[in-house]
Amino acid sequence: MGINDDFVNPLVTDILTEVAGNFFEARRLLDHKIELFHNNVELLKQSAGVVDARAAFLNYLLIDETEAAALYESLPLPAKPFLVGEKLSDLARPSSLPAALTVRRKYFKLVFWAFDKLRRACDTYLNGERRHVNAQRQQEETVKVYFHMLDKMHTLINEDIEKINCYLSPSCTLQYARTFDMQTSEKEKTFGKISPDLSSLDEKLRYKPIDFGSLNLKTFPDLPSGAAVKTAIKATVKRVYCNQRSRVKERLAALR
Repeated sequence: MGINDDFVNPLVTDILTEVAGNFFEARRLLDHKIELFHNNVELLKQSAGVVDARAAFLNYLLIDETEAAALYESLPLPAKPFLVGEKLSDLARPSSLPAALTVRRKYFKLVFWAFDKLRRACDTYLNGERRHVNAQRQQEETVKVYFHMLDKMHTLINEDIEKINCYLSPSCTLQYARTFDMQTSEKEKTFGKISPDLSSLDEKLRYKPIDFGSLNLKTFPDLPSGAAVKTAIKATVKRVYCNQRSRVKERLAALR
């Protein structure tokens, strides 16, 4: 062993150690991102339950889903995501009924309140919950897990998966490491190129891209606000109250 060997061999060992470390560290970080992503998916499904509860309460107020569907379609919005039955849950019911001179006016205020709560729940589900962190500078930050965040997150993770599958597979890593392995290079000069079959290991350690559509996450449209909503709700309330006045009164009484 010459002076060069005394210098080169430790250097090669350091390089090979670094290559192996990069291989395992990259996979560890990706595993962590994937685990965090799936944990966030479960959290988002809980947020979808809040939207469902708000929609079910609005359906409860409108007596049946036919009238609820008519309200959504008049805005116009797809009704299907919100037709989740009619349920009076503690999560969605108001702490008290709005004050009004007439039952019909009270009914309108309550339906309008329920729709606005549903709109806010949808916005939180899709875009996160925004809160002020500096009132003087009017700065905001978005908190909670939300749909568009996970959509972007899955795209970025899939990009990482493609990089690791292409450039950090076991065979690619070994091939790169072999360029620094002097002993193997000398053997290849004598006996020919040594090429172990790592295809099965590559396949075993290959990451599968995240299929966002297979996660069964609910999608909701952005609900509008303003004069158009108030006009549509007034028309719906007028029709429901005229056709099913006794049932409206029964349901309002159940909220007291």
